[in-house]
Amino acid sequence: MQQQLGEGPATQVTVTFNNQGTKSTVPVEVGDTVSKPSPNPTKSGYEFVGWYDENDIKFDFTTPITQDITLHAVFGTEVYVNDEEDYVFTGSNYIDTGIKLFDENNYNKDFEISFKIKERVSSSGQATIMNCMDESGTPWPGIVYRITSGSEEEAIANVTTSIRIQPKYKRANVNKITLKRIDGILYININDAGDMVLLDMTSLTKRFNVPVTFGASLNASGNPQRFFKGTLSNIKIKVYGL
Repeated sequence: MQQQLGEGPATQVTVTFNNQGTKSTVPVEVGDTVSKPSPNPTKSGYEFVGWYDENDIKFDFTTPITQDITLHAVFGTEVYVNDEEDYVFTGSNYIDTGIKLFDENNYNKDFEISFKIKERVSSSGQATIMNCMDESGTPWPGIVYRITSGSEEEAIANVTTSIRIQPKYKRANVNKITLKRIDGILYININDAGDMVLLDMTSLTKRFNVPVTFGASLNASGNPQRFFKGTLSNIKIKVYGL
């Protein structure tokens, strides 16, 4: 029914759900919340991540609706999986996944990286285990997990703008590592013990075309350095919002 002059503001708004081009609408009273559609939408070969708004922010279904909005279904997939159960790094080989988390296409997408450390031969030096940062940048952007120099520790370092974080973990206590960015927040999970917040990455604006590598980092010329010696397994990378 059309609103007539003098009737006051509208009391109902519309939430549109866009699932891969198929749209459905739900009328909602102003100030009320909208229910999350059930079951979740599906897409062959992908997993459902959630409903996102026009600004590509994951929608919180406890949010009161005050105006017409459109939410679109977002899916993710494993974009890199190492087929070898055990991958042995000898100090001269490495894996270039080709996945560029911070390029123009992916810089604002959430992701998840996981791997297991089955053996460490390197005992000192900055042998990089996982890296997706360009060391020529000032400050360095991206993420790196490495063995710290001359100690029995390992560290996760992340630099986005002017912030560098480097929490350290006793090497003997680390077997599985999961790094994930959810709604722009970076988390680390050691040995499936639970997610710990590392950094808010929502303000990240720097883009660069450096791929994720395992077993070495890349210098400014794109050549490998800081080789890791040891064995990794179960290497996986997921990028959400594909």
